[in-house]
Amino acid sequence: MPVIFATTTDLNAIAKVHKASFPDHYLGKFSVKLIEKFYSEFLKQKNIIFLIHTNSNDVDGFVMGGESAVIQKAESAFMKNNKLQILVEIFVRPKTWKESFARIIKIFNKQTNKLDY
Repeated sequence: MPVIFATTTDLNAIAKVHKASFPDHYLGKFSVKLIEKFYSEFLKQKNIIFLIHTNSNDVDGFVMGGESAVIQKAESAFMKNNKLQILVEIFVRPKTWKESFARIIKIFNKQTNKLDY
């Protein structure tokens, strides 16, 4: 039952653990493939600690952390690199509509506030 650093070969298992562990979380409502892409952006960043726990060679848990600026950079890269797939998945998953709309309004309000003098 070792704890080891995550690699790209672990992404599918990490995404499946996320979906199983957090079905009500916003990201957990999306496809395993999109969740894999989310976590792949964190593996690309320096100064992110991303560990997995394995049991009989199966990933059964993970932990990830780092400076908030680096985490935000990974999240932004995910959004930028996957806009179309995110929109498609929002459209085909009505369970995400309410939260997606709320997130869009929040982003819009932040950008509008930046324009205020």
